[in-house]
Amino acid sequence: MRILLETQEFALTDLLNTYTFNLLPSNIEILKLKVSEYKTKFTNDNYRNKLGEIERKLSLSNNKLPDSILNLNLISLDDHDLQIKDLLTSNTVVVIDVWATWCYWCFFDMEEAKDFKEELIDQGKVEWIYVSIDKQKDSLKWKNISETKKDLGLNKNQYLLDENDYSKFSKFFDTDAGIPKYLIFNKEGFLVLPNSPRPTDSAFFGKAISQLN
Repeated sequence: MRILLETQEFALTDLLNTYTFNLLPSNIEILKLKVSEYKTKFTNDNYRNKLGEIERKLSLSNNKLPDSILNLNLISLDDHDLQIKDLLTSNTVVVIDVWATWCYWCFFDMEEAKDFKEELIDQGKVEWIYVSIDKQKDSLKWKNISETKKDLGLNKNQYLLDENDYSKFSKFFDTDAGIPKYLIFNKEGFLVLPNSPRPTDSAFFGKAISQLN
């Protein structure tokens, strides 16, 4: 009986964690309730702790970023300084694409989803913004690749995260778990999906965007 119970708790924890990476705006509150419900019922501390981590991730959804994150520093391609909060003033849905020049899957997504992204942008459904987590010592490489890959949109709305702020950024958005990462903000500048589906899944990604327009 105990083994069966632990197996059920493992399966439910794994399923709920998977849902956080395949989440639509309309399902956020439902998932929050389910995680909270199971956390009070589970008997295994490991799974309860994992649900606590999931709960923390979900708490980011549908919320304004704290000032400690809004005030993180960025550098533009033309060497102007700005902050995260300056990216969220367009009064439209914003997608922040977190990438790096050394990231194979970042370029894979950019190439595979190129037409789909351009369609969303041309229709005025999103503003697409790139934030690179390259080291500042590699800023020339970042600029050169942004220019050579301008057909992928990298020559505009492109910023380099100040590496002194990387630890705060990474801890908050969990970028050490892997990139590319897509952060979707609503028209009010609230973070809706901190673990957005990848744009290569155009049907699912498009459904998420449509729920915010």
